[in-house]
Amino acid sequence: MKRFLSALFAVCCTIPTAFAQQPLSVRTDGNYIAPGNARMECLNEAGTIANFGPFSGQSNDLTPDTLYLCLGDSVFVNHAGDYNFQSDPNGNTPAGISYIFYGQPPTVAGPNLAAVRTDPSLVPNPDPAGVGFFAAPSLTNANNIGDIWFFNDGFLQNAFNGGDPFILWFAPATYDRLNANGEPVYEPEDPNDPGSPVGPCVDVNIADAFAVAYLNAIQITNAQNSADCQGSFLVTGGLPELDGGAFTVDIALASDPSVKGSITNGSANHNDVVQFSVPQPGDYVITVEDEKSCGATATVTMNTCDAVTFEIPFRNVLPGQSVCVPVTVDNFNNVANFQFTISWDASVLSFNNVQNFSTTLSDLTANNVNQTNNDLGVAWIDLATAGNTLPDGEVLFEICFTAVGMLGECAPIDFNGSEVEIEVGGPASNPIGFIPVDGKVCISAAPFFADLVHPSAYEKSS
Repeated sequence: MKRFLSALFAVCCTIPTAFAQQPLSVRTDGNYIAPGNARMECLNEAGTIANFGPFSGQSNDLTPDTLYLCLGDSVFVNHAGDYNFQSDPNGNTPAGISYIFYGQPPTVAGPNLAAVRTDPSLVPNPDPAGVGFFAAPSLTNANNIGDIWFFNDGFLQNAFNGGDPFILWFAPATYDRLNANGEPVYEPEDPNDPGSPVGPCVDVNIADAFAVAYLNAIQITNAQNSADCQGSFLVTGGLPELDGGAFTVDIALASDPSVKGSITNGSANHNDVVQFSVPQPGDYVITVEDEKSCGATATVTMNTCDAVTFEIPFRNVLPGQSVCVPVTVDNFNNVANFQFTISWDASVLSFNNVQNFSTTLSDLTANNVNQTNNDLGVAWIDLATAGNTLPDGEVLFEICFTAVGMLGECAPIDFNGSEVEIEVGGPASNPIGFIPVDGKVCISAAPFFADLVHPSAYEKSS
């Protein structure tokens, strides 16, 4: 059955945890006896799920069949109300719908408790008084049977997976009654015959099974700073803890969010120490998000700041033509050494050569660069160990390419530490910050747009 997520909106009331996805033991009345041929036809039906919603929280992915819940998120499962309890063994005790816990998609739909217990996907319940699996009963009033809240408060991760994020599967199933503890109970076929089969008619709608990913909170900890505009922090949790993917990180000056910091050690994954640089002193807000919109923020104070900006502009080039891209510097004051890597998309740009080296810097020549595939390693040191100062906008060198890609393709040209680790230093071996401003070359049929205006990496203070 195709299901849709209803419009998302904030929940205006307290979630009733008594009828939420709490793992409860499933009980029986009397001793469990594997049923042979039941004396009645099984007509029970667990019914279907109409939609998911309302929702409260951060996640942007609540599309079946996997709903991703950030820590603190909750979503309402709206049952269609098309259940059938015609084969309830005891009509004097209200039957209902629960959601059985599975580690994988369920495979056994019934028709009785004995069969349901054989499903290898069940999350095992060691409770000796239970029937071997967990279930969460839904709301019980007549207008809400089958409806239930699912939420992520961290309990399930701790209870079932040692605190790590994981995915559970759920499917609606019939039960015969609830006991005084709110646990689902299956009754014997004949309440007056203790030897009659227990749970003779159980229906699990495995076609409407759905998965829920329970994610841990994203945490930003151990924030550090230094006098060279450099900082670091540890990031954990979120979707990357589950699937090994990367976070999106934004670092912005609190008083002016247009002033941005830059990550200097590649992508940020779970349990990574993220290194960054900023262009000026101040309080910076670090915002970390994953692909599911789970996020966290923290503030770090960068008291003093001394950094050099290395910039590559944007350029357009005709198909098959050559283009030379300058690498320029700002705030290049009393610098005795620098090193970094520049990378590009080799399917769009073919490397030709490096030229037009600055004559102001001693010993900066072709010997200071090394090209391998789509990487250019750059390393320079003033052998006289004296600091060098350059005017803003000074060209260190130019990198020349031939456009080999298709019309309309663009190749980012970025600074990184993949081949040569990023480093800038002064004459006393004092570290200096590195602010990268990446560029791009696009293959265009409009050569008169050859010099595009580059968006500034930061707004310089007056």
